[in-house]
This record gives sequence, C-alpha cells and structure tokens, in this order.
Amino acid sequence: MAKRQNNTKRHHHVGIVAGTLSVMAHSLWIGMVMLGFAQTVLDFIYGLHFLSNPFMVGEISVVKTVGLLGITFVAGYVVGWVLSYLWDKTTK
Repeated sequence: MAKRQNNTKRHHHVGIVAGTLSVMAHSLWIGMVMLGFAQTVLDFIYGLHFLSNPFMVGEISVVKTVGLLGITFVAGYVVGWVLSYLWDKTTK
C-alpha cells in the first residue's frame, strides 16, 4: 500500500512541475504581448517557415490572461500526471 501512495504522490509532483513549466512558458508569451513585440515574434517565426502570418495579436485582458494561465496549468498538470502514470506502468 505504501508503494502505491508513493507512486500517486510522485504522479502529483510530476503534474505540478509540468503545469508550472507550462505556465512559465505562457507567462513569457503574456510578457511579450504586454511589451508590444509579440506580433513581431509571430511574424518572424512564420517567416522562418516560409509562411505568411494570418494572425494578429489582440489587446491584453486580465480575464483572458488569468484564464490562459489557469487552463494551461490544468492541462500541463494532467499531461504530467498521465505521463508519469504511463511511465510507471511501462517500466516494470
């Protein structure tokens, strides 16, 4: 029983780390939007792929920012937890 609790705790920790890393990456994007150079970055990235950018960066919104970070954390947590669980199941 103790081994199961340790695995569950490890899955939780991996989920927290994955969610936090995902939030940190999206925080960089939010910072670029706030500083006004996100459109330039998008244009550059699309240009590297020989594409024209069909997107325009909108105005920053507190509600959308909090929503983005919240959804990103939850998605990162779930992906981290599932990958940790699958790792345990496939490596035994």
